[in-house]
Amino acid sequence: MSRPVRFTPTSKDGLFSAMWLDEPRELKSAGFTALLKSLQTEAATVGWLHTNLPEPLTGSLTPDIDASAATVAVLAGHGDNAGGALKLRDGWWSGPDVPMPSLRLAVLLACFGGRIRPQAPLDLGGLVVRFLASGVRSVVAPKWPVEGTSGAAFVESLVSRVIAEPDVRQPHQTARLVHATLNEAFGNETGAARAAAALFSCFA
Repeated sequence: MSRPVRFTPTSKDGLFSAMWLDEPRELKSAGFTALLKSLQTEAATVGWLHTNLPEPLTGSLTPDIDASAATVAVLAGHGDNAGGALKLRDGWWSGPDVPMPSLRLAVLLACFGGRIRPQAPLDLGGLVVRFLASGVRSVVAPKWPVEGTSGAAFVESLVSRVIAEPDVRQPHQTARLVHATLNEAFGNETGAARAAAALFSCFA
């Protein structure tokens, strides 16, 4: 596993990102390299904290995100078809289990990451539900399988837009930014990139 790359935050915000795949060769073919470089550039430019873990992870992501004091988190990897977990090296992570009120946005680039499923009567489950229940103000995730390259392009565009407007903090403001990014993708992109944008939803 490669060691984390960290930037000391010099502003009021922090960016946490974790990316992992089953095989190293997927990093190039899935388009994660472009997204990774973009996030590193954003982090270095504005002095945010950035953590890069481009290998299958072990354990839980919760302590890493919690310790980062981040306000924006990007998680990219494989999801299960019920939308309830992200695949790590030693099992499945079902979302944060501690309060994370500092996170104003979590972006999941994982197939089915935005699916919400019924559990007990009058109860819901899924990654999105766990993030919102932990205090995260907005979550952006795809409800269906998403292709890596085009999905990464959408996430890159969205995160860049959020970083450019640090005063956007309320869920409805974040939702407006997400929909503006989606509309831009529909208006300016074609083929796979446009199709990928249609797969993402904003939960706030």
